[in-house]
Amino acid sequence: MFFKVVEDILDQFEIDWGPLERMNVPTPHFWEYWWLFSLIPLIFAFLAMPRNNEKRMSQSYYGLFLFGLIPVAAGAGSMLPTLVDYVKNPQDEDVVLFLNFPLVVLEYAFFVVAFQIHAFAMYFESQLIKSWQPITTTRPAGVDDAVAVDGHVKNAKKVN
Repeated sequence: MFFKVVEDILDQFEIDWGPLERMNVPTPHFWEYWWLFSLIPLIFAFLAMPRNNEKRMSQSYYGLFLFGLIPVAAGAGSMLPTLVDYVKNPQDEDVVLFLNFPLVVLEYAFFVVAFQIHAFAMYFESQLIKSWQPITTTRPAGVDDAVAVDGHVKNAKKVN
């Protein structure tokens, strides 16, 4: 995916790089450019780790949704008609091949793996955000100066 976008960017600046030219990489779709921005939330997540920074981790969580899951879902949706056409007629001459393998099948393999990785990352980020929040305790109604031990209130004075 990265090489598709890099080759396209290099072509726009008329820069030829031999290894990419020999690979005959197909042109990237719009969602692939969008998906590359999912590296930014990863940086926020790494910066949040050393000091348990909830705000940075929340930014990473929402950024991963915006730049990770949405482009993958958009790409899967936009490639669905091509996949259906390939499944109906795999011998069609219009099938785009990459290294003698149908490109649409490779892209759907990427969609499955990328969706799982982003979904698990978001789940683990949400668990970290919850665990980093400060613990707050509340007093039971009608009890003043309560001392909680193992979930039970002991040595408390009743308020009238």
